[in-house]
Amino acid sequence: MATINFPTSPTDGQVFTAGDHTWIFSSTGAGGPGAWKLQAQFPTGPTGATGAGGATGSTGATGTFAVAQTIDNKTASYTAVGGDVGKIITMTVASGNNFTVNTTTALTVGQRIDIIQMGAGQTTVVATGVTISATPTLKLRAQYSAATLICTASNTYVLAGDLAAS
Repeated sequence: MATINFPTSPTDGQVFTAGDHTWIFSSTGAGGPGAWKLQAQFPTGPTGATGAGGATGSTGATGTFAVAQTIDNKTASYTAVGGDVGKIITMTVASGNNFTVNTTTALTVGQRIDIIQMGAGQTTVVATGVTISATPTLKLRAQYSAATLICTASNTYVLAGDLAAS
């Protein structure tokens, strides 16, 4: 071992490091008065395992796109009801017909009904006691046109889709 030159006139508790070793000066104790005592050197060990994670939160309700929509075929003019939420209503009518939305339809914000004009008769969405906004009209354009009725506020809806110009 190489010669170590300890500090002269150390104070009690003074620490001295040389190379990989550390000493502490003690004015009393087992090493005698005024002795430098070698401190044990312990290497840093490996990092311990990461602790368990927290519990996973509950899963939300399954949305309507996770399952197939129910298709409900109508062969005459029809008034929508709350039970139509999430359904595809097909209007299979040979002559002009109405799909009516009124206060008893009573959808809640975010709910929707899809409408498909399957027949040759043009389907017109009629608002009775409710507000329906659409561009350019509330009429489906042609056979096989589709539109979605979306509730945006109480008794307030938007109709979006393949709508007729007039």
